Amino acid sequence: MTKGVCSVCSSPVREQLERAIDAGQPLRQLAATSGYSRASLSRHNRRCRNRQAIETHRRGKFDPLRQLVFSKFPDGSLIRLKPPFNFLGELRDEPGPNDVVVQIEFEQQNARTAPIADPPTADAA
Repeated sequence: MTKGVCSVCSSPVREQLERAIDAGQPLRQLAATSGYSRASLSRHNRRCRNRQAIETHRRGKFDPLRQLVFSKFPDGSLIRLKPPFNFLGELRDEPGPNDVVVQIEFEQQNARTAPIADPPTADAA
């Protein structure tokens, strides 16, 4: 393995190896059939796959410098919230595929509920 490059990551059969690992195939058996050492497969599973999972998670998170936030009210009206002063994305009046839309809903107030009484005072006792 050259420094900085995982031999399993650069392999054309990486996806098949990862599927076998996910299926629970023992690394020793996978090493015997794939030609990669058990240590390489273990290192790839511990380091590279965690790094890939973190990057996938990071891409799915909201980026306030590139994504807009809209509020959608029950009447259907849509309001774009003010973006930060250093916003890098395109300002739009309608939400794009990666923007966040917050659906605003109001509870129906039940007319039969009794009003909340004032708490008793200390001198009332």
